[in-house]
Amino acid sequence: MDSTEFKNDPALHEETLGEIHQRVMYNGHDYIFASTPKTWPEAYQSCADIGYGLATINNSAEDAWLNGNLSSSNSWWIGYNDRDVEGTWRWSNGASAYVNWSPGEPNDWGSDEDCGVKYSGGAWNDDNCFKKFQYICESVDVSVTINYFEYSASNTSSASQNTTNVAVTLQAGQTLTVGTCGISGTFASGDTYLRLYGPNGFEVAYNDDSCGGLSSNFSYAAPAGGTYVIRAGCYGSGACSGRVGYTF
Repeated sequence: MDSTEFKNDPALHEETLGEIHQRVMYNGHDYIFASTPKTWPEAYQSCADIGYGLATINNSAEDAWLNGNLSSSNSWWIGYNDRDVEGTWRWSNGASAYVNWSPGEPNDWGSDEDCGVKYSGGAWNDDNCFKKFQYICESVDVSVTINYFEYSASNTSSASQNTTNVAVTLQAGQTLTVGTCGISGTFASGDTYLRLYGPNGFEVAYNDDSCGGLSSNFSYAAPAGGTYVIRAGCYGSGACSGRVGYTF
């Protein structure tokens, strides 16, 4: 397929993605199959650096279509992971209720398997996020609006005091993604720490280190509508700053 047929033709550089197996469009989204093995955090950031995300699989038709485009019998990183909360699997780019685990998976073997891989022609497995596999990038929905705010803070006691707070109104079922990394246009200096509080005032999500570094990123599917509050701070009692992006 000629690259001019893609809605978003990223500036693809070998130093960002490595070797490209192929680029294909399906159901309005662009997919890049990167065959240079990377860890899950490295793959996540490589996709994010060109405005993409690790693939979200929405249904059996998309799953089968991906099977037909994967090369060899290797494993490929996808966006499904439970890195934030053990046993709570979420997509790093979007939301989907579809799952296709291999029998007996996910089993968190060795208590160290928090990232999803897709077998060529088969189902999914959980594996150690720091193993190196090929990976699938998928274009981010261009209809999604990214909101931003900047902050500079210190002595926040891991984002529990002296934080910059931003209120977000969510509907039940909406997925909020927040980050100082992994979202186009964000940045961080120092060890950022993000927390999310629900309408009842209790914490519902948080993240310290993500994207392979000291930045922060998490996604949260709201079980109920209401006003949620993002609190942006720093790890421990140190100082940090950054530009937070959030989408829902």
